[in-house]
Amino acid sequence: MRNIYVNAPTQNKDFCPDEQFGKVMPMLASAWLAAGSVDAGSPFQLWNNVLASEQQGHTEESYRALAEARLAQKYNSATLNTLRDLSGEPQVMSDSDPDFTKWAQDKIKTALEAGDVKVRRLGIFACEGCEAALAPGEGPQPAGCRTCPPGTEVVAVNRQTMVSYFSPASMEAVRNAGVAVGADSENGRYFIVNKRRLAGIPIGHEGFTDEVIDPRIGLGLLAMYAAELRAADSVQMVASRSTLGHNLSHFFATTLSQLPDMPRLHMTGIVKAPAHYLTYLRDDGVFTQPSLVENTYRRLVPALFSMHKDMSPEVADRLLFSRRTRNIDILQIKL
Repeated sequence: MRNIYVNAPTQNKDFCPDEQFGKVMPMLASAWLAAGSVDAGSPFQLWNNVLASEQQGHTEESYRALAEARLAQKYNSATLNTLRDLSGEPQVMSDSDPDFTKWAQDKIKTALEAGDVKVRRLGIFACEGCEAALAPGEGPQPAGCRTCPPGTEVVAVNRQTMVSYFSPASMEAVRNAGVAVGADSENGRYFIVNKRRLAGIPIGHEGFTDEVIDPRIGLGLLAMYAAELRAADSVQMVASRSTLGHNLSHFFATTLSQLPDMPRLHMTGIVKAPAHYLTYLRDDGVFTQPSLVENTYRRLVPALFSMHKDMSPEVADRLLFSRRTRNIDILQIKL
């Protein structure tokens, strides 16, 4: 049975991995797991390009250029270059890649045929400016549309909407993936599938012109796509424990009927402590940036799976590197 490892797709926002090291920790952790597997192959590095909050004022072409430029800048960082040297040349993919979106459209078409996704007239909250569907009408009213100028009205309307339903069966699939389901999900709820974005998985052929699939569904599909490229039976997605489950319910509700024929998805959590701890090590002057990445990969990453809560940099330092003394590089210490 072949298993691969991927990171929960990292948002391709404007940051440098050398400065905000914690944002790429799931990549380091999934690469470390892959390196210990005999059949995982070279590591995947997954990115989320479909960011509503970044798209205001862009055309489809200018937004695509922005996303590509940001990725290129990130892969010029010492952190991602060092990780490549440690774990091998990665296979980089995003949820806006044309080959992936074409593959994912077939999954959504099957979901419509199976009834996991339905088109129905539904009371929803929509943006008065761009008319994008924002949330089901049965829930709280959203504060506003993330792609329109501040102050644009949110209105209640009744119109044709693409929806999936988070049922008890969907909830069980999420639990089987290794994620606890909150009590508020016990009775099920509707998700709006169609979203207004400049990038993503298009659904214009279903009558929703200029709209795409909710990117939270696309993140799970991207892991499935990676698994199918490697002919894997299962895929483990590494994410911070604090974010586990926020997106999975959308994916499982939408693909429920297809799950028996898809690779098994399992979530593996790490704590967020490294975001603060690694900054502390860098600013402490003990490591140069390349050795910081290498020691994180070889020494700190294994500990992230056993930590059960975030901790201060000083506590993490004492627990993980108790024999380290100032002015001595950890590379010279035998733990």
